Amino acid sequence: MTALREIIEKEVNAAEELPLVHTTRCETLAFIVKSHELRSPNPCDVFGEHLLYFFYGRPAYRYKGGADASADVDLYPVCFVFKPNTISAKVKRIYACDSGGVQKGYFENHLHPPDRDELQLDPKIDSARKLVRLVFGDNSQYYRASAVGVAPAAFVSGTPAARYHALLIDKARSAADDRRSAIEVQLDSPLALGHDLLYVVLPKEKLNEPDLRETIIQNWQADPIGYETYPGAPPHEYISAIREALRRRFEEGGRL
Repeated sequence: MTALREIIEKEVNAAEELPLVHTTRCETLAFIVKSHELRSPNPCDVFGEHLLYFFYGRPAYRYKGGADASADVDLYPVCFVFKPNTISAKVKRIYACDSGGVQKGYFENHLHPPDRDELQLDPKIDSARKLVRLVFGDNSQYYRASAVGVAPAAFVSGTPAARYHALLIDKARSAADDRRSAIEVQLDSPLALGHDLLYVVLPKEKLNEPDLRETIIQNWQADPIGYETYPGAPPHEYISAIREALRRRFEEGGRL
């Protein structure tokens, strides 16, 4: 059986590199602004290490409790979007989809916990670029989570690679959200914030805080993008607003 990693390594064609996207809750902003770094406070419950999780080219973050209605802006998401060819050189692990989702059985109609390691790719950003080209066709289709309809010839029926593709094109009702098609990238914690940021996407209430806005623009030299919030809306709801805002920016920049 040929692992997905080996299949991707043999690919020649690769899509243009997309930004890495790290999403967290706004309650962490005070620490991030003070320290100018992203940091994992606790070891990951899947790998037992202090890791920072990113999704390649897309915001696809969810956290436990985020589906509950809340008027607390501190629980709403904030996205740090990094310029290509910067922190991607520090990649530790890459997975074809959300490794925690596989480990915890969220994709059990197609993938199972033992499949997790079969979905690990070579820890180089080119692995993500090649996977996008092979499985989605181009960056635009990847951003829209739209995989090619027919599995690549190298994805032998019954293998984790073939079942991964089946998960991507499955249109049945399922608990599996868009993390099933989002390429996961892990970096060691902590990560210093220099001038590697492209955008910071956050609620307009936070963006209107002078010190925070100044830090984003002056210290990090990033472009702030504010999104509207509505009291009582579930925090997870704003991922759609963030995704749409980034889609417009990526298209304007010729990334999609």
